[in-house]
Amino acid sequence: MPKKKRRGGTPLALSSIYRLLTNPFYAGIIVWGGQTYPGKHVPVVTIDEFERVRALIQRPGRPRPQRHAFAFTGMIRCGTCGLAVTAEHKYKPSGLHYIYYHCTKRRLLGPRCAEPSVEARNLEHQMERFIRSLVINPVIEAWILEQMTRDAAALVQEREVRRRLLESSLKSVEVQLAELTGMRIRNLLTDQEYLLQRAALQKQCIRLQQKIASKDDESSGFEPAANLISFSNRAAEWFLAGDDRSKRLILETVGSNPILTRRILKIEAKKRSCRLAKRLTHSRCWPRRARTCGLITWASI
Repeated sequence: MPKKKRRGGTPLALSSIYRLLTNPFYAGIIVWGGQTYPGKHVPVVTIDEFERVRALIQRPGRPRPQRHAFAFTGMIRCGTCGLAVTAEHKYKPSGLHYIYYHCTKRRLLGPRCAEPSVEARNLEHQMERFIRSLVINPVIEAWILEQMTRDAAALVQEREVRRRLLESSLKSVEVQLAELTGMRIRNLLTDQEYLLQRAALQKQCIRLQQKIASKDDESSGFEPAANLISFSNRAAEWFLAGDDRSKRLILETVGSNPILTRRILKIEAKKRSCRLAKRLTHSRCWPRRARTCGLITWASI
């Protein structure tokens, strides 16, 4: 008879103990399809005892403390193996403290990733340099905001004039409808003539009412574009002065798909930043002096 592997006799793992203590089966309850049913087996513990143990283990409402919290873990990928980049604290014999980011190197098959680690200060310096590459020259920024304000004011004035013309046309059509009814009462129109003309005037009246009620979104792009320009020009200072959460938020706002390869971080600019950069760089409305003097400093991304 072949020898069989011995089973049992070894200590239970903590995860196994946790599953045992949180399994309602031992309290006489069977869970099936998301519903609970009373079991026909003899329970090991009472429901009150089970709930008490589960409350002590899980402690609902109290988040489990994290040992370490780093600013950029979970958002950077290793450029060699594609795994996530993690971070850890390092303490030198002299007592100096450093934070290093490196590949998790947890791939089950194949050789371990040989990518070196990079210090957090070096990584943040590269992030700051990327954010500063999105800056627009202050002269161009002031000119853009001035043009936007002027164009927005002119557009508002044009829309007001258009609205008044539409309202005047609507009143004229309503007067024609009233006169048409009077002409029918005085038998100046036949029934067929009256119905045809009234239908045409009513259709015109509805069309004018819809145009007056419609919201023109032609100026809606001014404020987001201005906010994006303002944010891009101040993001670097906010990044340097911010805490870990602020730095992560700023980087996620302006960049995407960060890849770390040989201690070099490559970040792609968000699509809206690229679109705005192209519009600003290739715009024909730039003053000639700004184009010829090379004042446009938005980096090609």
